[in-house]
Amino acid sequence: MDGTSGAEYAEFSGWYGDWPDTSFDRLIGANVRLPRDFPDDGQVMSEDFGTAAARCDGESAHYEASSYPGRADRRLAARELRPLLVAFARDQAGRRGCSHLALPGQRILPNGR
Repeated sequence: MDGTSGAEYAEFSGWYGDWPDTSFDRLIGANVRLPRDFPDDGQVMSEDFGTAAARCDGESAHYEASSYPGRADRRLAARELRPLLVAFARDQAGRRGCSHLALPGQRILPNGR
C-alpha cells in the first residue's frame, strides 16, 4: 500500500494450497509471543503483522499483512494494520469463493524477538 509520497507502509500476501498451515504455524511461533491458552488454529495480530485464513476449494488459504519498522519512512501500528488485513482477506476470499474465513481478534500480541 503506497502513501502519497510513494513510500510503502504495508505489504499484503496470500498463499493457497496444502502447504501453508505448517508454514504459517512456524511464522507465528518464531515471531510472536503466544499465550499458553492461544488456540492452535488461531489467527494473530502482532505488533508488526497479522494473519487470516480461509478454505478455498477444500484447501488452505492464508493471508498476511505486515508493516515492519525501518522498512519504510513510516510503519502502520497494529491497530491501523488490522482493518486493512481484514478488508484484504475478505476481498481475496470473496474473489475466490472461499469459506470459513478466520480473522485475527482485537488483541495485539507482543513480538517474539
